[in-house]
Amino acid sequence: MTEWLGKLIGVEELRDVESMRVGFAAPWAETRPALVIFAIAAVVILSILFYARFQRAAKSRARTILTVFRAVVLGLLIAMLAEPTLIADIRATPKSLLLVLFDGSESMSFQDKIPGDSVQDLARIVRDERGNPVSHLDGVSRQELVKRVLASPQNKALDELSKRYRIRAYEMDKLNEVRELDVTSESDEARDSAKVDPTHIAAQLGAQGRVTAIGAALDDLGRRHRRHIAGVVIVSDFDQNAGRDAIVAAEALRRPVYTVGVGPREVIDLSVELQSSLVMKKDEDSEVSVKIRQSGLTGRVARVQLMGRRLGSTGEVEAQSEPLPIAPPKVVEITGE
Repeated sequence: MTEWLGKLIGVEELRDVESMRVGFAAPWAETRPALVIFAIAAVVILSILFYARFQRAAKSRARTILTVFRAVVLGLLIAMLAEPTLIADIRATPKSLLLVLFDGSESMSFQDKIPGDSVQDLARIVRDERGNPVSHLDGVSRQELVKRVLASPQNKALDELSKRYRIRAYEMDKLNEVRELDVTSESDEARDSAKVDPTHIAAQLGAQGRVTAIGAALDDLGRRHRRHIAGVVIVSDFDQNAGRDAIVAAEALRRPVYTVGVGPREVIDLSVELQSSLVMKKDEDSEVSVKIRQSGLTGRVARVQLMGRRLGSTGEVEAQSEPLPIAPPKVVEITGE
C-alpha cells in the first residue's frame, strides 16, 4: 500500500505515512476551514427553505429529491472553490545523486591503436549492428568508443546504478561550466521516474570542446549540487590542459570521485619553455634557460639545439633568414616531469 501511494504522489522510497488530513488551498479558506463548513451548511439550509416555501406546488417526493440534489451541487461548488487538498506527513528516504561527467573536448576525437588484449575485453561489450562482437576497433575515436559502450545492450552499468541512485549526466565542453544531458528520452513530466536510457545519453555526446578543464567542471558540479551527492564518475582521457587542478577540486568536493579512463594510459607529450633576458646586446654573452616538460618519455634522451634567425623587412613584408645554430647542441636525459 505504501509503495503504491508513493508512486501515486511521485515520492520515491516512501517509508511511512504518519498522518493525513484534509486542508484548503484557497486564500479565503486556507486559515479558516470553519468558514467552508459554514458556507456549505448555509447553501444546504437555503435549498431546503427554497423548496419548502416557494415550490409547494410540486409533489412532496419531487421536492425532496430536488432539495437534496441542489444542496449537494451547491455544497460541492463551495468545496471546489475552497480548493481542497490532502495534507500528509510522510517519511521518505530519497535516493542520493550520482553524477556522471563525460569529456567533450577535442582530444576525445583522437584515434588510438588499441592493444590486442584490450580489444578482446571490449569485444565482450561492444557489438556491431547485427549484435556480433567487434573484433577490431581501428579508426574508432575515443568518444565513439564511449558511445558504443554506452549503447551496447551488454553494458548494464548505468541500469544497475540507477536502481540505487538518481543519475544525472553532464558533459564538459567549456572552460567554466558543464552542460547537462538528458538521461531519459521521456517527457519532462515523466523524466524524474523514467528509466535511464544510455543510448539517448550517447547520442548527445560530442568532441568540440577546446579545452579539458576537469577541475573547473568539478567546481561547477559542486555549485549545482551541494547536498545529497553520492559521488562523481568521470569518463575522460584526462589530458587536462586548462583550469583548476583536478585533484584540488576533487578534494574540495568532499565526495568520492571514480575515474574511467579512455585512450592510452600515459599520454606522450613534450614541450620546451625558453627563458631569456628581454633585451640582449650584440656580441654580449647572455644566459638562456631551457625547461623541458614531458609526459610518457621518462628515461628517453633528447637533443636540445638553440637556433636563431635574423629578422628584417623589405617594404611592408617582414623577411626572415634561415635559422642558424647559436650554441652547441646538448643531449639530455629526460627524468621526472
